[in-house]
Amino acid sequence: MELGRVSVRGQNVNLLYQAIHRQHGLVWSIGKTIQLENISLLDGQVENNSPLKLGEFQHDVLSVHWSSNIGPSTCYLSVVHSQHVSLWKVDGVVPKLNFKQVRKLNVQPIPQGCLWNPDRDILCVLAKQQCSFFFHHTDDKGTFAFSPLEDEKIRCGTWTDDGNKLVLCIGACLLLYSWPDIDDTISDYKSAVWRIPNLDGCVTSIVSLSDSIVLCAAELPLESLCKVKDTFVVPDLNENTNSLQEDIISPKKSVSATEALFSLSRNPHFDIESTTQLVTVSLEDEKDPCSISMTGIKGILTPELLHFYDRDQRNTYTRTLSLYRKCKVLCKDPCSISMTGIKGILTPELLVYIPNIKSVVVGSNTQNLLQVFTFQNGSITSALTKTAEVKLDKQERPKGISQMLPPLQTRLVSC
Repeated sequence: MELGRVSVRGQNVNLLYQAIHRQHGLVWSIGKTIQLENISLLDGQVENNSPLKLGEFQHDVLSVHWSSNIGPSTCYLSVVHSQHVSLWKVDGVVPKLNFKQVRKLNVQPIPQGCLWNPDRDILCVLAKQQCSFFFHHTDDKGTFAFSPLEDEKIRCGTWTDDGNKLVLCIGACLLLYSWPDIDDTISDYKSAVWRIPNLDGCVTSIVSLSDSIVLCAAELPLESLCKVKDTFVVPDLNENTNSLQEDIISPKKSVSATEALFSLSRNPHFDIESTTQLVTVSLEDEKDPCSISMTGIKGILTPELLHFYDRDQRNTYTRTLSLYRKCKVLCKDPCSISMTGIKGILTPELLVYIPNIKSVVVGSNTQNLLQVFTFQNGSITSALTKTAEVKLDKQERPKGISQMLPPLQTRLVSC
């Protein structure tokens, strides 16, 4: 059983993202075949059921993404292949499902780049330098796209819960799009570019918390690793000691040179983990910008729209801004509510929000550790505090993480 094909060390890979449907269950793949399996719990454990074969393709399946229901028993399923995305209409209920291909999209999305609108049949596909929309899949087959980027790359994106706002992440910047009536015309939108102040690294993952609040995870910038202090305590090569000769320069045969180097102790004066961050951002355009100081927040942030950049910032952002000539500035600036440091993860990914307990789960495809952060006082406008850790086996790496939808109300992790 495979949830998709992926290099585990790839960035921002979450093969369970939109792979679980509230009624139908989990879709997984075996090479060129996709299977549907209903999910149930028995004594708190996930129970395996007989899978239903949905389809077989000419190309390997990389990932799958369910849309929300657009009718009592109708939804869509996008299947990502190496060179294109196939779009399927799904009618009926298990085991009698009508599975029919309605479109073939010649795009190559980034990981987690298929963003179904929460309430509509609008599919937003994020490529490295292009954002495209596909809608009316069985009638007029509508298509719309933003102007492509030249130098910058899209890292991730999300719809807000109401489906009226779209947030794209480019470096430490957020591209904000809002529609007064997205059902009427998708080309009529307001847009702004906003750089998250005091953020050194790039945003790697983003998740929607409500109609107007999103949570971003930012990686550790490479420059922060190149500091004056060494990461590890390295023995002085000028010291002619037996332990140095035996343990580091000429390790024992039972221990490889790589194992010897990785066994070096961490320098207690070198702290890099605190720069990896979770940032909560409010997108409410009817309110004034604000910055709320909370316990445990590492910095108080102030709004900084790039429409008002100075001469020093021009070289960095002028190319990005010039591509959005049709953009109109939002009525009010967004604001950052809080910033929280993450320890032990250099590139935070696998971000999932669990609404019923007001918590988020952060991890990485390169580590066997998942961390749980909870909003204080049960409010998403308060600060985040670390409340738990989930440590996988030493050789395991998470390929996907998602909340199983009601009535199961639990989490499912694939390794």
